[in-house]
Amino acid sequence: MNITPQPRFPPTSERSEPFRAGTSRRGYAQRLIGQVQALCASWLELPLQSCLMDAEQRLFERAWQDPDYIEQQACTTARRCLQSHREQLEQRFAAQMIQRFERLGSSVDKDAPGAPSQSTTLSLVASGEDDERALLDQIHARSEARHASLLFELGYRLGVLAGHAPLAGEQLPLSTQAMSRTFIDTLHEQALPTPQRVLSLQAFDHTIVHELASLYETINQHLMDAGILPHLRAYRVARPGDPRGPGATEGGAVEQRRAQRKHANHAVAVADLVHGGSLGRLGNLSAGGLLLIGPLPPASGAIYQVSVALPDLRPDHASTAVIELGIQEQWQDATAAIGQIWSGFRIISISPADAALLEAWLALPGGQG
Repeated sequence: MNITPQPRFPPTSERSEPFRAGTSRRGYAQRLIGQVQALCASWLELPLQSCLMDAEQRLFERAWQDPDYIEQQACTTARRCLQSHREQLEQRFAAQMIQRFERLGSSVDKDAPGAPSQSTTLSLVASGEDDERALLDQIHARSEARHASLLFELGYRLGVLAGHAPLAGEQLPLSTQAMSRTFIDTLHEQALPTPQRVLSLQAFDHTIVHELASLYETINQHLMDAGILPHLRAYRVARPGDPRGPGATEGGAVEQRRAQRKHANHAVAVADLVHGGSLGRLGNLSAGGLLLIGPLPPASGAIYQVSVALPDLRPDHASTAVIELGIQEQWQDATAAIGQIWSGFRIISISPADAALLEAWLALPGGQG
């Protein structure tokens, strides 16, 4: 499928306007989500066909080798089912993947129709299908170890588009958890018995999961080319309460708190570049994070791509330098003023050029705190 990449964000001085005439920024995020879904569907088409053929072969070999006549018949019946319903299985798998991406785009509404259901997972636990659960756990663990960095970046970039915290596990449509669950659900619809589903899941692992790195690399690059967190700092973030904080080194949280902060002398709006509007007014800014005050609380842990105008940086003091940041919510608290919220963010993406501008602005006299 031919996907025409969207242009990068317009120059920062023009980002107060929609990306294209008559198109909202929310529409821009939805288009990118649609492009990612299309890239995923295109990539999965041949591997899924290979997966089903591999599953048929495994069922044939098991039927040939197993001395138990009942097991032979079960494998033969399952193989015929896959053969006769292959196209239907492919279509159902593709449809369920599309639904996962659609829920990603509207995931702010947790009670929306079509939200992920726990019924299948609970039924697996209730029915005691240990072999299937154990294989799923093994597949997920191996994939997490093999693709950790790529999944980390992908979860952050799709989190920006969804206006959420980083996506992971079944919340991330491209994760092994989401794909394998979709595959299992598709097999459930054909009423394949558990032993035959396990053989099919082994084929899924062999033909699809082992090759996912190329898909993750392609989609990460596509989103970077579209301007989504192109300078993401790929390190894992400690959860709130971890004394090590967001840094990877001991005392990272302490160092971030001690970072030089500078208060804005003017009212500086922080603009959301992906979804449009303003997140609030700048309270203070440092090399590692910023403080905002605004009327609405951001989602917990949510990621935003924003622009910030740094006043008084140009020699004539008549213009501002605008920098672009990827930021993640860390904490929030009500202010003394009714209807205003303080929100703390850490910077997770900044270009070298913008980092130099920020450093120069922080070095200006006045406003340090």
